[in-house]
Amino acid sequence: MTERKCYYCGEGPEKDEMRPYGPNMSWIHFDCMMADSIREKAAKEQFGAQLDAAGPIAMIDGDETGVRPFKDKP
Repeated sequence: MTERKCYYCGEGPEKDEMRPYGPNMSWIHFDCMMADSIREKAAKEQFGAQLDAAGPIAMIDGDETGVRPFKDKP
């Protein structure tokens, strides 16, 4: 497995949680994404593209509420 490094700062997951919402699905930290409005907009577009690729019902997993459709709120 390739070591994850943030596209923007070059640091790994030891700094903070990372998500694949950077350019070309590269890994980024939330605070690096929020550093400017252009990065935030690009990450939201990447997230949207990934949701669209998931099909009509995207499922969320990994929190205390369990697996649920993305549109639902706990």
